[in-house]
Amino acid sequence: MRILKDVDVDELHLFRGRVLEDVISSTGSLLLPKGSEIHAVLESVPGITRTLKRWGIYSVMLDVSFDLSEEDFNKIIENIQPKIRVLEAALAHKTISQVDEVYRRISENGSLGEGAAMLAKQAALLTEEVSRAPQILLCLGRVRESDEYTFVHSLNVGLLCGYLAARLKPGDREFASAMTYGGLLHDLGKARVPQHVLNKPGRLTEEEYEIMKSHSIYGDEIARSSGISDVRVLSVIRNHHERWGGHGYPDGLQK
Repeated sequence: MRILKDVDVDELHLFRGRVLEDVISSTGSLLLPKGSEIHAVLESVPGITRTLKRWGIYSVMLDVSFDLSEEDFNKIIENIQPKIRVLEAALAHKTISQVDEVYRRISENGSLGEGAAMLAKQAALLTEEVSRAPQILLCLGRVRESDEYTFVHSLNVGLLCGYLAARLKPGDREFASAMTYGGLLHDLGKARVPQHVLNKPGRLTEEEYEIMKSHSIYGDEIARSSGISDVRVLSVIRNHHERWGGHGYPDGLQK
């Protein structure tokens, strides 16, 4: 029999089960993916309960009828071919630090400066890593604490963009590198969003949401003023919140 339970975030550590539905912040960021094993999440992202409460989320619906043991789960993972690989820690740390540095440069100078070339080089390294191991694990919560979510998220998006690009155009390493670069930079416009809006716990007001939505345009402006001219990279930065049906932003593009 299926057993569902609405669990207080401060009591999640007492349960074993899977997240019933995607848990999403008021800005659309995925905080807990549907089907994730809550015990594993708590171990890999120690600050997740603080993050949830910061976004005004105080309970999570779990499917606690899931009875596969951790040992059995690990056996299943061991039998997966090809093997899942975790991104090399040093490369992950360096990339996240560079994204952090880019945000700092924008806040101080309004431009990426040398950070643009620095991240472009890092994008090429990530593309090489993904090309060697397309099954690379994207969930990098253990790299840094959740307070630095934006930078970890940028790395994950960069890896995912590179992976999708490689599937769309096999063998086109230059295209994959450009998409990875765009993924790393996709949220750089948030450096111009006021901190009280960016880090507000709970739901944004309509006015605050409009301010938050401006980060796509800000990012495009910052990238162009920093000398980035690759239309593929600029497209990722400006259009990453567009939707197929034309309901996205900032331009309401349609398929």
